[in-house]
This record gives sequence, C-alpha cells and structure tokens, in this order.
Amino acid sequence: MSRRKREPRPLRRPAPDREERRVIRIFTEGEVTEVEYVDLLRHSADVSGKFVLMVSGRHGQPWPLVQAAIKDKERNEEVDEYWCWFDVEWPRNNPGQHHPRLADAMRSARDNGIKVAVSNPLFELWLILHAKDQTGSLNNEDAERIRHGIDHSDGKELGDGFDYGAHYADAVRRARKLSDRHADNGTDSPNDNPSSGMYAFLEELGIK
Repeated sequence: MSRRKREPRPLRRPAPDREERRVIRIFTEGEVTEVEYVDLLRHSADVSGKFVLMVSGRHGQPWPLVQAAIKDKERNEEVDEYWCWFDVEWPRNNPGQHHPRLADAMRSARDNGIKVAVSNPLFELWLILHAKDQTGSLNNEDAERIRHGIDHSDGKELGDGFDYGAHYADAVRRARKLSDRHADNGTDSPNDNPSSGMYAFLEELGIK
C-alpha cells in the first residue's frame, strides 16, 4: 500500500480571524478631562474592535508635549500613529496670554509626523460641541462654566449629567463647521476662537 502524499505546507501564515487593531498613542495637555474622554472612546463599539488608544503619562504645555511625543516616536516602532491634544488658552484677565511657543509646537509636530488636535480656547469647547453649537468666541472661564452646566460637573472630571458618547457625530459636525468658517474667513490660530481640531481625531476613528 503506497504512502499518502503530504500536502505542501503554506509558505505564508494564515490571516488572523480578527483584523489587527491600529495603535494610536495620545499625548494630552490635561491629566484628567482628556484622559477620561479617551476612556469613553475606548468603550465605543466603533473604536474598540479597530483601535488601541494609549494615553501617555506625559502631560503639559504644547511645546514640551510635542517634544516628548517626538522622542517616543523615535524609539517606539509598535505605535502606528501619534497625536498631541492641547489648548490655545484665552484667560479672561489676559486674553492675549496664549500658551508659549504654540506655533512652534504645531510646526514641530507637523515636521515630525505627529498629528495635533488643538482646541481654542480649551478642550472644554470640544465637550460643549457635543451638546450645542458655539459660534461666539470664549475665554477660559466661560468655556468651563458652559461645560459644567452641560454635564453637571464641578471640576475636571466628566460629569454624569450628559452622555457624550451618544453625541460624537454631532460634535464632529459642529467642529468641522467651525473649521470651515474660519478657513473661509482666513482666520488662523490663535485667532480661530472658537475651534477644535478634535473632529479630525474622531474622523480618524471612523466617527463622522
């Protein structure tokens, strides 16, 4: 009786059952609000199966934040994409006192393949856009007051009075509308108040 001929083994490893998730590392200015927002995104059905969102432990102002992201990118090949989220700042008592080296940070990020989501005046503007349009410029204090009124929070933590996760697409639409308006008017940072580039991050996740 002749021996059965073995089938040749495939040269390539079979494809995994699940598509490999894209790894995104995020450097945020704030240590609380933005980090909690990333955690909300992680639990979104649209995100959890396709992306791994990693928040760096490094926080701070735009220039050092971007430099930290660049250094991390140079030594870490496991991350597919880097983002920095930071603010412009418009304090009521000194409206022109924006973050130092803001333009330098944005330029350095662009030159080194780091994407940025800049909110003007604060990340709170992005949270406001989940609930309503905001077309008038804001200072820091007003942005915080409006946001606290929306989610009933009294500090940096996200409050439980509003479901941000149910309104991602609304925020994207409103923020993009603001961006288009500033582009039509030729208004650049730091004068594009109110605005938030966070819509581009969510569009990257497929939320539109």
